[in-house]
Amino acid sequence: KELVIKKIYKNIKANFKSKLLILGCTFKENCPDIRNSKVIEICNILKKNKNIKLDIFDPYVDPNQVTINKINFLSKMPMKFDYDVIAILVKHRQFKKININKLKTRSNNKKTIFIDYKNIFRNSEKSI
Repeated sequence: KELVIKKIYKNIKANFKSKLLILGCTFKENCPDIRNSKVIEICNILKKNKNIKLDIFDPYVDPNQVTINKINFLSKMPMKFDYDVIAILVKHRQFKKININKLKTRSNNKKTIFIDYKNIFRNSEKSI
């Protein structure tokens, strides 16, 4: 958990508003259960930083069923976005199907940093 937080803080803009997208927040892959999720613990720590706008997308979680203050749960993966950092923290089947180059073309911010914590794209590009 601490390693993920350090990596995210290393890649966000110091003293500026940063937009962060977390992909996956469940307890384990391909499961809707968020109880005991380390990702939720990470998000609770990150949301304390007023310079971070935090969004979460998880295809297994109904955003209408989850209410965590200051965290925006997205109902679908954005087609276009301008996040500073995108962190993939759960190895869901749906995320494995995403081609990293396709994901990069969705970004309006060409400096988006991708943190592939679960090594979903380990064979794709080394810049992740």
